[in-house]
Amino acid sequence: MQAPPSTGTNEAPAQYSEMIHLQFFAPKVEGSNWVTGIGEQIINEYHDYNPAAEVAVRPIDLGDILDELLAAVAAGQPPDISYVDAHLPKELGLLGIALAITPWLKVTGLDIEDYWYGVAFDSVYPGNGSVFDIGYQRHWFGLPWAPTVTTFFYNQDVFAEASYGPVFVEPNLYPHRAPANWDELLDATTLTRKKRGAVMERLGFWHGSSSLAWWLVPYWQQGGQLLSEDGLTSTIDNEEMARAFAFTLSLLDRQGGLNAINTLRGDEPQQALFATGGCAMWTDAIDVMRSDEWAEKFAQVNIGTDTYPVVAGGSPTAFRGGGAHIIPFLSEYRDNAFLFLEWLFKESNDLRFNDARGSLPARRSVAYSPEFTRGDPLRLHAVREMERAHGLVSGPGARVIAGIHEKVARSIWNREKTIQEALREGNEQAQQALERALRESEFDY
Repeated sequence: MQAPPSTGTNEAPAQYSEMIHLQFFAPKVEGSNWVTGIGEQIINEYHDYNPAAEVAVRPIDLGDILDELLAAVAAGQPPDISYVDAHLPKELGLLGIALAITPWLKVTGLDIEDYWYGVAFDSVYPGNGSVFDIGYQRHWFGLPWAPTVTTFFYNQDVFAEASYGPVFVEPNLYPHRAPANWDELLDATTLTRKKRGAVMERLGFWHGSSSLAWWLVPYWQQGGQLLSEDGLTSTIDNEEMARAFAFTLSLLDRQGGLNAINTLRGDEPQQALFATGGCAMWTDAIDVMRSDEWAEKFAQVNIGTDTYPVVAGGSPTAFRGGGAHIIPFLSEYRDNAFLFLEWLFKESNDLRFNDARGSLPARRSVAYSPEFTRGDPLRLHAVREMERAHGLVSGPGARVIAGIHEKVARSIWNREKTIQEALREGNEQAQQALERALRESEFDY
């Protein structure tokens, strides 16, 4: 495979004798489906920049895009570019599905060291050492795109009511200050919940759209990691993880347990709980507050934003998600596929897309730029949170291990197993999945 020449300029690429058709599997989600709005505009501008290449976008529901990709690969008809969840490029690379794009990165005009370290880590294997070293035996299997970060929101009006109403107890809840630590969060949960007899009418605190964020953030605050430094050993069976789960159980118990909480939630979308006053404190991706679907409802809530309350002696952290773009190994037009990815990461395109989407640019310089932050307190908070954010296991067995982690949490919160039993079994299962994935790897690393 011959590495392409550097394309890190604004000069149009060399013309080809025939039209090249690139197929792009893109997520069909608000603001980033690439067939409307800013996404469509960026695609059309690329056609002007490179008239010999046509990018045919196939919008796919976010939850189905991986299955569609795997089916296309199995049929020998993969797209040339595909979006995947942020934690998947490594696994797909080791399975021989995602192409190692390291040769292109060595000659590209992209400054790879400008990417957020954490989101770059999710696309590079092996991930120990510096991920920005693209030397021998370190492979990039994707380019991060539109990362999101989850943070802590609270309803300041509910805090004011709880502070000065008949249920007031120490410590005082000031309307403009979030709980700073676990003890304060437990007290605030008790104060801000609302019950009518045995019926819960308002939750004090709920984890929002991702239950994973609820227990992983407290774990990471204590310095915990999901895998060992070399990525070869599962490390969730320990005192720090047990402490994180014990804390979440305390939050559940102060609100009547998981069944009572789910009864209050009903069938409404997760976001509706906080947006309609059914919950006083909430964790969610920052961009949800400005989404087309929820912006109007959230605008009616007097929202405060802060970092997830930190365990005594711990360090602030956050949960990150988002996605990446990969080039499938069987892509017919690899050079042109990478050329298109370079186009997406032009500073102006990275800026405009994420400005419209509400997510963060994947490169730090763009995310911190005044053109992106625009003095917006929510965006300024988001870039600070991303500096210390962590994500799901990325690497061999990532999909299976994420499912195991979710199963561990459900078994603990439903009181099906003790914390110690669930962690021991989950750790063993995650280790088995990791080792199985390494044995099945088709990539010679």
